[in-house]
Amino acid sequence: MKCKNLILAILSSFILLISGCDEQSDITSSSSDGSSSISDISSASSSKDSSSEGSSTSQGGSSSETSTSLDSSISGSTSTSDSSSTEFKIYKVTYNLSSDYEITGLEKEYEANSLVTFSVVLKNDQKEIESVKLDTTTLTANNNIYSFSMPNHDVVLSISLKEKEMLFSNKYDIKYDLGTRKTAYKFTTTEEVFNAFSSSNPSNNIINEVSSFNTVYGGGSGGSGENKWYAGDMIKFGTTNANGYIVLELNQDVNAIKISGYSYVPSATIQVGDSKSSLWGDGGDASAALATMKLDGLNEVSKEVVANKQIKTIDVSFDATRSLKIATINKKPLFLTAIEFATTEIKTFTVTWKNYNGDILETDNDVPYGSKPSYDGEKPIKDLSDGREYIFAGWTPNISNVTCDMTYTARFIEKGEEVRPSGEAIKINDEYIEYGLYPQSYVKDTNITSVLENLPTDINNWILYNGEYYFKKVAKVYNNESYTFNDGTSIVNGKEYYFKCEPIRWKILNVSNNEYKLLSTILLDSHVFHDNYDERTIDGSLVYSNNYQYSSIRSYLNDEFLNTAFALNSNNLTANDDSYLDKISLLDKDDYLNSAYGFESDATNKSSSRECKVSEYARANGSWYNTNNYNGSYWTKTSSTEFNYSVYNINGSGYISDYAVDGSSHSIRPTITISF
Repeated sequence: MKCKNLILAILSSFILLISGCDEQSDITSSSSDGSSSISDISSASSSKDSSSEGSSTSQGGSSSETSTSLDSSISGSTSTSDSSSTEFKIYKVTYNLSSDYEITGLEKEYEANSLVTFSVVLKNDQKEIESVKLDTTTLTANNNIYSFSMPNHDVVLSISLKEKEMLFSNKYDIKYDLGTRKTAYKFTTTEEVFNAFSSSNPSNNIINEVSSFNTVYGGGSGGSGENKWYAGDMIKFGTTNANGYIVLELNQDVNAIKISGYSYVPSATIQVGDSKSSLWGDGGDASAALATMKLDGLNEVSKEVVANKQIKTIDVSFDATRSLKIATINKKPLFLTAIEFATTEIKTFTVTWKNYNGDILETDNDVPYGSKPSYDGEKPIKDLSDGREYIFAGWTPNISNVTCDMTYTARFIEKGEEVRPSGEAIKINDEYIEYGLYPQSYVKDTNITSVLENLPTDINNWILYNGEYYFKKVAKVYNNESYTFNDGTSIVNGKEYYFKCEPIRWKILNVSNNEYKLLSTILLDSHVFHDNYDERTIDGSLVYSNNYQYSSIRSYLNDEFLNTAFALNSNNLTANDDSYLDKISLLDKDDYLNSAYGFESDATNKSSSRECKVSEYARANGSWYNTNNYNGSYWTKTSSTEFNYSVYNINGSGYISDYAVDGSSHSIRPTITISF
């Protein structure tokens, strides 16, 4: 009996041990800067860790990658057992309801990694969208369509609104000539007051007339003795003995004004609003209809302040009206030099689009003030029947926000007149060489991008314009992280961006017999080392996935990358000094320890000598980077000595670790050799 119980106890312990092994996850050590070093594998199963490349952790405020790990029955070898089927998990999207907006196109649940799109429709015309956030990540709309890739967890969508910014579009400067007078002139007619208001845009007048006024002066004067002053180009409201006011009859509803000028003293107070309100008086509380404001935001008038034109401006908001009264209420004058109006009705204009010969191609009526017009017709054509071919190259003048009626004329360049970029040339100095072209810098200038939209593609599907190449790319940000371009612009998944194709800058590693061994100074693009973990038999030999000779990255570098970056000139490329004799390659791990190349020789240390920044193009094309310093992680061509599915890489802090071959967020840092 004792023996039987002993056997049962041993059997139970064995079952518990196996159960514990099944639950044992792969052991990885994640670096603090975004790259993970694989340190051990201790499971008998052969399933790939689903967290590979698909998750990001935050360390010290920056995003970082999580290392891929793969269980193996023997450390350093790959099991050939069948993989389990993929499980698609469903996660929830929650958001707050509001009477000010409606969210359309959004479901309550989505599968992980699926594309989510939605729109925010405003119901309150006094509000505008301040931000749309997915958890803590700010989303940016493309034609009012927001999108994100559903992460592996529930998310919260937050919509923040703000009061719509007032659009001040009608400015009047005060013009009044005192002539030989040394004191202000007291107006006697409404026409005199009206004539003092000079519109900066006569085609956009808003003041119809001055219907009434009291104790208002043309010009201003004050002080005594050496401090006495007088000046024109202002209107004085009231005196120290009587308040003054003006009633302006307008052709549009106005709900705010900008007042520029001087105050008699900081305590001077005005009241502004609908002239027909029953709440007017020489004092009293502010109301919903009228606005009461001290003029302490204006400079106190004096001889020096007026002489130096130290004019300040204040904003006053009130209920919308077309009969606007402005009045002093505590017998302390206002000296008005300019006034600007914010209307609740958006002023509209006509935009005309013409061809080179004056033919009207399109007329857009009722284009709102401040909006940017767009041409929706067929692409303009220039055909002079002279055997020449012309390419449409945008509009002149450059398209800008509407402030008045505008006419744009189609601009053309003759095909063959394009100036070719400098990528055909090689530039050399003591430290680096520029050779080849590749998309690198984000193009924000809409005057350029609006032209590029209408130009045909050239080599590499690049667009040639004004002697420079550009490339349009749909963004695919790693793990939908909150990545930005150098100017702080958020990079939005699925949105199209233009990038300027610029000369590739190469660090000179070594010079021998007119041959230059070079290494790129920036991480140019993202790419996996190899597509999968599969073992292969080639020419009778077992080949692991981390074998550079048979890797997908080697094929990519010497095909797609080579033909793109050196499409204009590959004549100076020569075989690299490795056993493969490729024109494009990667450095091996030991090269990054070579002090003769300028690298620190200690592999265990972080080293700025090995740090490398990610280009703006690569950020939009899947490369991981440290958001604090733009440093990325990149491949060497050296296989890991521990695991047959990992390769040595340089991480964001410049130290060497190993990483699984299918790390799609890793970048490339190519090396080439050129000769003359």
